[in-house]
Amino acid sequence: MKDRKQPKATLSRVQARALPILLSAPSVARGCRLAGISRDRYYDWMKDSTFRAEFDKQSDELVRDSIRLLKLNGVQAVESLSAFLQSRNEALRLKAIIESINYLHKFRELELDERITRLEQNKGNKPRGY
Repeated sequence: MKDRKQPKATLSRVQARALPILLSAPSVARGCRLAGISRDRYYDWMKDSTFRAEFDKQSDELVRDSIRLLKLNGVQAVESLSAFLQSRNEALRLKAIIESINYLHKFRELELDERITRLEQNKGNKPRGY
């Protein structure tokens, strides 16, 4: 029976070099090709708890960085869209109005989904009879 391999204290030089390449690739196959490793080696590495922990940690950091960047760009996008609301070009102004309303509706929908999720979670925490 093949279990997770025993963890090492640190990544090997090859693993440390390959990790950012693997994380930035659009697929495992492409990442392995770019990193110069076989897919079998990649899957063996993923069974190693040290490698997997570092892979997950760096992957989470990439996601957090991406979200931060989206938020920053989102502010600029909203400012740009708002500027189009003042356009002299009627078609452009109408498009900006429609897009603003659509985004507002999507935002409200997300807020409602979050509220429903919280209510459903809290429902499980209440004593019987509620």
